[in-house]
Amino acid sequence: MSLSILLDAFDRSAGAIDLLQRLPARGAELRVGGLPGSSAAVMAAAVARARPERLLAVVAATPSEAERWLGALQLLAPGEVLLYPQREALGE
Repeated sequence: MSLSILLDAFDRSAGAIDLLQRLPARGAELRVGGLPGSSAAVMAAAVARARPERLLAVVAATPSEAERWLGALQLLAPGEVLLYPQREALGE
């Protein structure tokens, strides 16, 4: 189930339009904060959809936070989300 209607609404917002215009060049970063709840996942999915030629990485502080991001992004962008596990989970 895709929530594309939610991404469509986000795409029309002034903040999303501004964000897409300010995306950094390759090798640079743009930090975004102050987004409540899963609105950060909506923003990440919308950016990934708007710029499919770019790779978008989300770095989470903890494994549980990474799983939360994974769940939200799988609903928003099905088939396009992967989880790279932390080093301790690889059994080295």
